[in-house]
Amino acid sequence: MVAIKSFGSAINKVIENPKVIIFPLIVVLIFSVPLAFLEKESNIKPLNFEEAGVIIEKHGAISDMKLPNLKLLLLVGLLQLLLLSAVQYSIIHYVKTGSTMGEAFLKGLENVIQMFLLNVISTLIVLVAFLIAIFPPMIIVGIGGILESTGAVIFGILLVILSGLIIGSFAIGMTSVIVPAYFESNSLSKALGSMGLTFKRKLSTLGFGLLLLFSVFVFLLAIGIVTAIPLLLSRSLAAVIVARILEAPFLALLHAFTTIASLMFYENLKEEVNLLNLQQSVITDVRADRRL
Repeated sequence: MVAIKSFGSAINKVIENPKVIIFPLIVVLIFSVPLAFLEKESNIKPLNFEEAGVIIEKHGAISDMKLPNLKLLLLVGLLQLLLLSAVQYSIIHYVKTGSTMGEAFLKGLENVIQMFLLNVISTLIVLVAFLIAIFPPMIIVGIGGILESTGAVIFGILLVILSGLIIGSFAIGMTSVIVPAYFESNSLSKALGSMGLTFKRKLSTLGFGLLLLFSVFVFLLAIGIVTAIPLLLSRSLAAVIVARILEAPFLALLHAFTTIASLMFYENLKEEVNLLNLQQSVITDVRADRRL
């Protein structure tokens, strides 16, 4: 199966090219301290103000002093996403061409806007597909709630989970080919058009999406466990910084692995589709010869 083959190839590639982890690791570490500081400073806290001698506590509000930090947090987060998008291109360039890390990183920076745009489009496609998938089952849940039917509500919830998982995973697998296709073609339109390949191997695309989703879940679970240790001991700025630094290697490995896995899936998918087209062409030629 293309999905399993691609994941196996991705594991081998990461083992053969361990330096690919350095690209995202540098980016994540650079932003660890500023993001930790801004997160700590931008926390939503109760505001106390006195009115007619009575102290009123307003929960969920953000003071004026916190708003600039929140905006800066979003700006720094956006900058990190931009660089991580560039790093995706750098990883593929490094693996495919065997260039130096410096050259690969510069190539990524040259394509940062295009890569970021493609990642935004991919995210929107997955989000829209997921929302469309869960909308009908949510109606069933709503009707079940109105009619006070526990069975209908449970059935609707199960459908939400099932449809969201299947359609969402397929969308993840479908959009995973966009970045590798852009590296190959250097064209945004061809990169987006590459999603058509996935419909010729629907089960493989679904399987790859599920594997990607599972790998992300495993990594996030590991990150949650690792970062929980310092945060349980303290909620200080130092603890937040330590947690950020501890999660960096896991995030870097996840970023590198999913990027290479997507590359392997795209290449294996192209090979499968080309083989399928060749077989269909041979069958067509044989039938034509028989008619003659």
